[in-house]
Amino acid sequence: MPWMWFIAGPNGSGKTTITRSTRIKELIGNFACLNADDVTEELLVKYRPIPRPAANLAAATIVDGQVDGTIEVSQSFVVETVLSSPKYRRRVRVARKAGFEIGFVFVYTRSPVQNALRVRQRALAGGHDVPSNVVQARWPKSIRNFPWFANRAEYVLLIDNTANRNPREILEKRPGQPWVQIAPAHSAEIEAVIQKALSVQDRFHR
Repeated sequence: MPWMWFIAGPNGSGKTTITRSTRIKELIGNFACLNADDVTEELLVKYRPIPRPAANLAAATIVDGQVDGTIEVSQSFVVETVLSSPKYRRRVRVARKAGFEIGFVFVYTRSPVQNALRVRQRALAGGHDVPSNVVQARWPKSIRNFPWFANRAEYVLLIDNTANRNPREILEKRPGQPWVQIAPAHSAEIEAVIQKALSVQDRFHR
């Protein structure tokens, strides 16, 4: 049975670091990881001096195509996404009809300001940048998408990465088992989406 895994969360939450962690590698396995940020950096080098906004747009289109193609050949994969739009909802529906199981790891910090500061620090260190106002605007959009995806996934793991390099697992759902809240969210926004997910926990499963 192929798996479609999401490593999702607002910009600056630490998704790539979590993806590379031993915990997640053991959980997911060695599947292809599709990441628009990585594609952007490749495009910036290959097509210099392409503007970053153009590279971002092209990278998103490329990764969307990779996701669609990988679903079509029934191959397990991982995609990193900010999840600030509903664009992956259609792909989840298509994947499930194609026999995929869905895995959903969501990584957050408790404050959009903290996310913006982390992105700024990353940019100063030579990493990719996202304007602070964009990071903060995406944070609530990403959080609000959590229940929809969580309730269509066989496996869910919610991670609080506020204390950088010391992530805390908050909520977990394993295939065929009930939700387990491991620790308090310490965030009104996160607790609200957890309760929304729990209120409809089995409604969408096959």
